[in-house]
Amino acid sequence: MLVFKRRNSTGLLYSFSMGIIGVIVSYRIGAHFGLFETLWGWGVGAAFFFLAAASVPLIFLASNWVCIIVMLGAIPFGVAADATYDFFVNRFDRNRFPFEIAFWWFFTPVPAFIGYSIGCLYQKRVETREVPKRSLHVNQ
Repeated sequence: MLVFKRRNSTGLLYSFSMGIIGVIVSYRIGAHFGLFETLWGWGVGAAFFFLAAASVPLIFLASNWVCIIVMLGAIPFGVAADATYDFFVNRFDRNRFPFEIAFWWFFTPVPAFIGYSIGCLYQKRVETREVPKRSLHVNQ
């Protein structure tokens, strides 16, 4: 059986990495299925940010709301990385990527904050669950 132990760090690097990965994965899924012609592509990104933010308090003990700000701060890096990939690999120029950053900042903060809140509530519920107490004394 695998035992999971929560880490004592704040999870800032995890949040930053998940912000970049979330943008890139959403773009690749959206490009494959043609989702960014509609709002479904942004919905995939919002769902990814919801799940990533919900995982932060479950993994890291000392996490706080700064993790979500860091996750949202990683969005420009993810958009720039994906635009660079499209330019050099796919020969596709995305010269309006600053507007894409604005769209990401419009669509993802609310799902990220809701996900983080749900993750915190779930973690508190797990921590406060009463464990049956066993008596150390043996009846004689």
